[in-house]
Amino acid sequence: MSSYEKIIKTYVNSLYQVSQEENLEKILFDQICFVQDIFNKNLDLVNILKVPTINKLEKTKIIDEIFKNKLNIYIINFIKILINNNRISLIFKIIDKYKKLYYKKNNIKLIKIISAIDLDDLEKKDIILKSEKLFNKKIIADFIVDKKIIGGVIIESDDKLYNMSVSNKLANIKKLIVEKII
Repeated sequence: MSSYEKIIKTYVNSLYQVSQEENLEKILFDQICFVQDIFNKNLDLVNILKVPTINKLEKTKIIDEIFKNKLNIYIINFIKILINNNRISLIFKIIDKYKKLYYKKNNIKLIKIISAIDLDDLEKKDIILKSEKLFNKKIIADFIVDKKIIGGVIIESDDKLYNMSVSNKLANIKKLIVEKII
């Protein structure tokens, strides 16, 4: 593990420990996701927070102005700690690791569900329920439409791929025919 990975892990574990001790796991998770969204939409803000010539006090005032009354004090102070320790450049990696830890601790799995057509809510719910049984975890799904798969669905997770698409079945049939001819 590199020194940056150790640093990131330390920050992630510290924030998560506070969330558990204060019984704020879900709230802090939602808010760290909100921070990620704000920073993703405002990369100039992140870049300003990284500038070494801008006073740290000024940077923390910016955080107060933007997030006061919008975030729990633990998240605000966490961002300020990153600024004061010159670690704000790690914010996106810290948030990603924090989210992964939260998902792991709460038995949640992120998956992509790829279909040839836009699925209605009932179909999405059905696929999520079946996926929860398949993975034995609560599922958060990202639904993607890809007409190239012709029909069926593909379920992707970080460690598994279930390809039940028509295009995959056709490719398998083609492969069998080619093997029989050769």
